[in-house]
Amino acid sequence: MRNIILIKLNGGLGNQMFQYALGRLIALKHEAEILLDKELFDLTEIKPGHTPREYELEIFGLDHASASKEDINYFEQLTVIHKIRRELNLNYPKMCFEKDFRFDAKIERAVPPLYLRGFFQTYKYYSGYEEIVREFFKFPNNKLDPENRKTLAEIKGTKSVAVHIRRGDYVKDNITNKVHGVCGLEYYQKAIEKMKEMDNEMVFYFFSDDMDWVKTKFGSLEGEKKFITKNDGDNSWKDMMLMSSCDHNIIANSSFSWWAAWLNTNKSKMVIAPKRWFKDPDKEQFTSDLIPKEWIRL
Repeated sequence: MRNIILIKLNGGLGNQMFQYALGRLIALKHEAEILLDKELFDLTEIKPGHTPREYELEIFGLDHASASKEDINYFEQLTVIHKIRRELNLNYPKMCFEKDFRFDAKIERAVPPLYLRGFFQTYKYYSGYEEIVREFFKFPNNKLDPENRKTLAEIKGTKSVAVHIRRGDYVKDNITNKVHGVCGLEYYQKAIEKMKEMDNEMVFYFFSDDMDWVKTKFGSLEGEKKFITKNDGDNSWKDMMLMSSCDHNIIANSSFSWWAAWLNTNKSKMVIAPKRWFKDPDKEQFTSDLIPKEWIRL
């Protein structure tokens, strides 16, 4: 029996972090090897409901091996012996499918060999292991360019708030929009006002995949503000790093800014998240374990 955890990666950087974190924690408990299934990143065609993604976890220098077709077949095509073991309720190569977005103790207790398939978007899988997970996702400061190093120094020298506004395929792709929707202007206005109630001297750092729209809507915002640009594509991790370095966070309904806020180590941070995470009510009903209790939802 192989002592392995196979993780099927899906989505952008934030989603990949959710998937990897759970798999790595289970692997550590059982001293198992991690294999990453990157098959979905070969789908490069842009079509409704699908935004092509790339493997982005390499920025963290994580140790892993890529899964081969034989590794995947080990779970998808059980041998006769493995089928017998399954019938006898003995350990066998298991495919573990996420039922919905809520915490599932059965997944947390699962033992290898295990093939994890899902998004696993809940902080509850890390309860008691928060510092270990933060060690997984250490950003390489030495890879920052001069402009971003300057921005990082400014952030650390001010009372800073990261504001993440996700648009992109949430707006342009009809299928994706029906699932996710976008956080409206009113949400951000209320969140900014709430931050100002705490301290009116805060500097707001805006991050977005549609900065032209952001500048149009927030260019006249009273007080000091900064619009962070150029960190797209392979450099998008730099935005997450900068957001996690701010004192406080206003996040979008996005796993990318969720992780920026979660990785923020400021003990007195205020995190504001949207009350509604999915536009699709069938998915929204299963998000009760997504947002930490101490975060504020508007």
